Amino acid sequence: MNNKFFDRDDSVLLVLGGLDTSGGMFNYLKAWIHLIQKECQSVAVCATAEVLENLKFSGFTIALPYSSNDNLKDIYKRLQFKKYNKEFYEIRKQIDSFLPSYVHIVDETIFFPQLKSVLSGYEKIITIHDPIYHPGQFRSLMTRILCLYSRLSYFCTKKLKIHLHSKRSIFPSILSLYGKNVIYPHPLPETKFSINHHNTTPVVAFMGRIEKYKGIDLFIQSIQEYEKKYQDAIEILIVGKGEVTGFESLRFDNRLTIVNEFVSDIQFHKYMSEIDILILPYISATQSGVGYLAKAYGRKIVCTDVGNLADLIESESDGYIVEKNPRIIANAIHKIASRL
Repeated sequence: MNNKFFDRDDSVLLVLGGLDTSGGMFNYLKAWIHLIQKECQSVAVCATAEVLENLKFSGFTIALPYSSNDNLKDIYKRLQFKKYNKEFYEIRKQIDSFLPSYVHIVDETIFFPQLKSVLSGYEKIITIHDPIYHPGQFRSLMTRILCLYSRLSYFCTKKLKIHLHSKRSIFPSILSLYGKNVIYPHPLPETKFSINHHNTTPVVAFMGRIEKYKGIDLFIQSIQEYEKKYQDAIEILIVGKGEVTGFESLRFDNRLTIVNEFVSDIQFHKYMSEIDILILPYISATQSGVGYLAKAYGRKIVCTDVGNLADLIESESDGYIVEKNPRIIANAIHKIASRL
């Protein structure tokens, strides 16, 4: 590898080992397909049948033996007790027929210790989006233990490099001890709508799955602070599924639109193309796929100085990196909105 992630003559097998059929990792996979199709000789994709169907990818594909609709615990048990050996034998034959220069696993998966056997002998790269675990990642202690077990297995896996988007925010993760790291920025997703849309009244948005760690409360407080301090009109948009106490009673002086439901990929792109400012008021995190989609559409970003979010802001023309403070976020919104 050189200053590009892969060389032009490389053939790359992209693997999404998890079950995401439409969210952040699904879109990250699509971003890599788009990049490799432009820069490399050939690309193939290995994922669940549901992911492959949603991708509508016309190239070489390999279906994993489990389903995105299966229970995570059941899949892990079957993998652990080698219930998919016959299917993995066929998968290996398909991989060998494609003969990739690299196998790029585009997201960490608790299935890696079991999947690595079918990938043995090939140069492998696995992308780590969150070197330091944060509160939004785990639904149970068992999932956290399995994630740690998966990471420990990297240290005894041959021909494996760890891909990180940035050198920031890796210590004290055990991955800071792993010697074979590759630093490369998050590829920008392909856009689906015009990036030249402009609004008469600036649209300020919180977009993505609604979770406490993503700072929805801080977003609301920041808008309230903005309205107290500034008279300039804005429109407020909240797009994403999740539970937030008091949504039904939210009142702002400016127009508010809430889309508190699952939003398809194409709808999400449409909303992104129509906003002016994306707020990422994360309390804890490492990366944000929503942020990179905003960059692809040329939208201004206000993000808290958490994890690697600061990598989104290369200059003041991109937006601002701010403290987790409603007043400071409100000031950043005003600075950007007054220049649009």
